[in-house]
Amino acid sequence: MLLGIFGQDILMQQLYSELELVELDNGEIVLRQARHGSEQGNSSTTATYDAPPMLRICFSHESLAYMRGMQLDVARHMVAAGIQRYNQLVV
Repeated sequence: MLLGIFGQDILMQQLYSELELVELDNGEIVLRQARHGSEQGNSSTTATYDAPPMLRICFSHESLAYMRGMQLDVARHMVAAGIQRYNQLVV
């Protein structure tokens, strides 16, 4: 099952190069197709790019207080865990 382990790493790298997880101006965190070429602009984690989101994450004000500005990192781990679980179910 080595291919499964290394294959997942390769799949994750490909997936992350095609998708981006960003915090929008309204505080929502969305997973969407990555911007390419002239659409890229700066490397800020806050964006106004209009690609339709594949996934939206909205944290409550109470949970945001506990996260102390780490909500994008928490969302990144949530998405990674979901993708890894999906890979386990498919294999």
